[in-house]
Amino acid sequence: MCTWEQFCRFAREPERRKVGVDARVTVAGTAYEVDPQLAGEVVLLLWGLFDDALYVEYEGERSGPYAPVAGPIPLHRYRAFKRGKREERADRIRHTADQLTLPLAALTGDDLRLQPPTILPIPPTQPFDADILEYHFPTTVAAKLAIANELGVPLIKLAPDDRAFIDHVLGETRMRRLVLQRIRDYFRAKPSGADHAG
Repeated sequence: MCTWEQFCRFAREPERRKVGVDARVTVAGTAYEVDPQLAGEVVLLLWGLFDDALYVEYEGERSGPYAPVAGPIPLHRYRAFKRGKREERADRIRHTADQLTLPLAALTGDDLRLQPPTILPIPPTQPFDADILEYHFPTTVAAKLAIANELGVPLIKLAPDDRAFIDHVLGETRMRRLVLQRIRDYFRAKPSGADHAG
């Protein structure tokens, strides 16, 4: 496998062309403006099936990519009409009218009475239980395996009080986050043999 750039490079076919005095080259009806230093020179164009830009090679030096400056619009690209001052002013007036809740008739000068502001109803809300989306151990055995992995010790080697605490926690819940948090808190608070070494 290769990168997309390498794949596009395989599909490029070199072609010799002379650059115009205006530093433009036309390829398939589309004009490209290259480096002004190449004006009037014969260059090697690197243009491929998958390229939307043009690469130029001159005296062993490659330059580019050059985007089209004129000609047909490439696929999935659209030219937007430039908005004039009149459209921008109309948009500002419309935006201000929306903020003031003015009727359209007031903007045209027909009716100057203001409407009272409308009170929007409060949208209904529905709470959801986030604990349902949490991961729960499917079985008690799976939970005990995860606890043993967390502690790094088989549960059979633990004291009977510790195993009873684990069974008590798993009797209450099998939510992974809560189980592991309670096990960590319990074993961190429990004094170890290193505390009594003298």
